[in-house]
Amino acid sequence: QSTWGIRLSPFFMNMLSRCTNRITLLCSQRLRWSSSNSYRNPYAGSQNSRPPFPNYTFHILGVAGVAGGLFYWANLKPVEITGRKRFIIVSPEFERRLGQQAYEQILAQEARNILPKTHPLSKKISDVGARIAKVSGLTDTKWEFTVIDSPMLNAFVLPGGKVCVYTGLFKAMPDDDSIATVLAHEVGHVVARHAGERVSISGLGTILLLVVRMFIDIPINLDFLYQAAFELPKSRKMELEADYIGLKLMTRACFRPSEAPKVFARLAELNKGSNMVPFLSTHPSDSTRIRNFGKFMDKATADYETRCQRQVNQFFSAVQRAPEPVVDMDWGMENQDPWAVPSDDKLWK
Repeated sequence: QSTWGIRLSPFFMNMLSRCTNRITLLCSQRLRWSSSNSYRNPYAGSQNSRPPFPNYTFHILGVAGVAGGLFYWANLKPVEITGRKRFIIVSPEFERRLGQQAYEQILAQEARNILPKTHPLSKKISDVGARIAKVSGLTDTKWEFTVIDSPMLNAFVLPGGKVCVYTGLFKAMPDDDSIATVLAHEVGHVVARHAGERVSISGLGTILLLVVRMFIDIPINLDFLYQAAFELPKSRKMELEADYIGLKLMTRACFRPSEAPKVFARLAELNKGSNMVPFLSTHPSDSTRIRNFGKFMDKATADYETRCQRQVNQFFSAVQRAPEPVVDMDWGMENQDPWAVPSDDKLWK
């Protein structure tokens, strides 16, 4: 049994050996190509011709590559609610400390612009946020909802449940359901631990780029290529995942899911004229997010009606069926509770 708790059978060890040999062979072919280039190897064509690296270098690279792949595979963990497998190596406690430090910096920087807790907008955000947080399943998270007076159309969340909303975003949030759309999206990031995933992937990418620069001379901007080909698409995927998780959370909290695409339709109108190139953006376009909501809206609406509308109907039905108190000859009164509502715990699981 290996360090990561993976049982390695003889068949698997044989396949691992073949993969290592194959990687070594490919690297050796790349070395011969590089050695034939007079610019890369000044000794090419002479009796003193020699490879720029010892022969065992690519054996080490092959073993390191396979070991790195195993390490990556061993640290793939499923996301809550969606089940997507992602690479994450940091602990929740590390994420909370990271979020707390960033939150304290923001409070210091925006001290003059933070609305007091007694402000109507702060109360509204806190009330709606509390309902979303209650159904998130993160019982040990200390949620804090802060409103910053700024015309920016933005909201964000820090690890550990620190949610900040700019007042400019209220242009797209006229009611509780639209506010719930935004807050549930931010809570969804915490549920999925997207911050920890970003930190883990960033560290892995840094090591990968360092190794590439050490052994391969490519006349292109590797940082830009890595971001455009990997980091930015990953970020957009996380945003869509947070949209999906948020849609489920706001439905569990009995906010109307049909309001979610309307919020992004308003944002699209407010952001009209933006020249952001889609593949260089950290977020998907508003139209993409609206289409993505459409994939799950029927199911979310049915879930909303089952969980929430049925409870409302049961309540009013119970009130209508409640008998009038009957007074007997002894002026006693029957023990009737007209506010008793039939419970259905299965609806809330």
